[in-house]
Amino acid sequence: MSFECRLNKLKLECIFSADISLVDKVVGQFEKFLNDKCSSKTFFNITILLREALNNAIFHGAEQDKSLQIRCSGNLENDRVTFVVTSPGEGFPWESCLNNDPAGSTSQSGWGMFLIRQYSDGFEYNDSGRRLKFWINL
Repeated sequence: MSFECRLNKLKLECIFSADISLVDKVVGQFEKFLNDKCSSKTFFNITILLREALNNAIFHGAEQDKSLQIRCSGNLENDRVTFVVTSPGEGFPWESCLNNDPAGSTSQSGWGMFLIRQYSDGFEYNDSGRRLKFWINL
């Protein structure tokens, strides 16, 4: 199981094994990185999005194969933090999920795009759906 984070003043990048037990560790690194840069409400929103993106990368992108690597970076730019989560695998047809609304559903899955639309200030996927970029204004 691997875990590495590199930090400079304006950017944190983590590369880690596709192991769900490492999500808390990654989120903890971002909490330290953003400690004095955003309100607790903003960090709560960031945490929801980051956990969802990392879980999706691990479960769907890497299919929980711990030999595969997930990449996650956060970059401070003016009054915005931009995150990029990249997963291995084939990606997914994200366009078909854009209008999913799981409200009222008892399913534990299918919330990713809904939460990203609700809590981010913007997002984009690459064509294959392997790379998610989202941002939050601080």
